[in-house]
Amino acid sequence: MVVLVPVDDGYRSQHVWRQQSALDGSFEIDGVPAGRYIAVAVDNGWDADGAELDWQRREVQIRYLPLGVAVAVPESGKVNLPDGVVVQVR
Repeated sequence: MVVLVPVDDGYRSQHVWRQQSALDGSFEIDGVPAGRYIAVAVDNGWDADGAELDWQRREVQIRYLPLGVAVAVPESGKVNLPDGVVVQVR
């Protein structure tokens, strides 16, 4: 799972964007406004029952943010994440 957590003042931490990546690590997230984000990757972001982590809770976000990567989403909305985004264990 790839998650974008906003760091700009215009968005509260509860507004996160997430998507499951493909087997090759590629992914697309639609509707992300331009701004600064921390991108995190989490292995098995959903459990066997399909339940996911509650990304709207700040205490969940804080656990993963230190190993995240800062990214800027431009107005075009197209971003390539840098190599080396650490996939973290759930």
